Amino acid sequence: VMKLLLEHGSKINHRNNRNRTPLHDLLEVMHEDFQERTIHLLLSYGADVNAIDNENTSILREALMNPYVPLSSIIMLLEFGANADDCVGFLDSEMPVAKLLLQYILIKRISNAELEPNVTDFSTYSSLLNLKFCEHLEYYDELVAYKQGCLKELNAMRGERISTNYTLFSYINERCSSVKVSEDDLKTSLTEKVLSKFNQYPYCKDLIIASLKKRCLLKVLRNEKIYTWQQISDCSLDKYKVHLNSDTIKTLATYLSKSDMINLTLAYR
Repeated sequence: VMKLLLEHGSKINHRNNRNRTPLHDLLEVMHEDFQERTIHLLLSYGADVNAIDNENTSILREALMNPYVPLSSIIMLLEFGANADDCVGFLDSEMPVAKLLLQYILIKRISNAELEPNVTDFSTYSSLLNLKFCEHLEYYDELVAYKQGCLKELNAMRGERISTNYTLFSYINERCSSVKVSEDDLKTSLTEKVLSKFNQYPYCKDLIIASLKKRCLLKVLRNEKIYTWQQISDCSLDKYKVHLNSDTIKTLATYLSKSDMINLTLAYR
C-alpha cells in the first residue's frame, strides 16, 4: 500500500507540526523486524535521511533511541548517508552499535582534518575524538582500543593506492555513505582491488562492506569458479566437482547479503 501511495505522489518528506517526517515517526514506533522493509522503501523513494525535527532529533538519533531498531537498520541509514557525527553521544550504546558509529565518525573526521596543514599521521591524532565521556562504561578500555585500531587502519588506507584516482581511504570515504553505484566500479577492477584488501582491515570492515555495492560484487562473483562436491553415488566415496554457472550464481546472490557475497568470493581464492 505504501509503495502505491509513493508511486502516486505522496509527500515522502512531509513535515507535521513538530517538524517530523514519516521516517521519524516510523523509527519512533518500530518494534518488528519486518518494518525494516518500509524503512528501505522510504529511503529508496528519497526520504531525507538527515531530517531534523523541532527538538533537534535527527533520523539516526531517532533510530538509536529505539531499542527495537536492529543494527541492520542502523547500517542501512548510514549507507544512505545519515550523519554519524551527530550521534557521538550514542557511543555509550552496546558495543556493536558503538563500533559501527566509531568507524563512520572517524573516517569523516579524518577526511575533514586532511585539509588541516601539518597533519599527516592520524593514528595518534587523539583530538579527532575524545571518549572521556564513556569512562564509566565497563567496556571503556575495549572502546578506546577499538578507536585506536580504527585510526591505525584508516591512516594505513590513506597510503594504500588502488588506482590513479583513488587511495583505499578516498574510495571508501566516497562510497560508504552512498547507495549509488559508480560507473567507475563497473568499468574497472576497483571492486576487485578493494576485495583483495578486505581481510587486512578488520576494524573497519563495516566501512569496506558499505563501500562495495551488490551490483559490483555480483559482477565479480559471476566470474569466480564456484563449485561444490557431488558424491557419485550413495555407496561410493568418490566425488567430483560441480561448477556453478553464471546464471545460477546470479540467482543464488539474490538470497545473500553483501557480507555473504564478499565471504563467498574470498572463500574460492
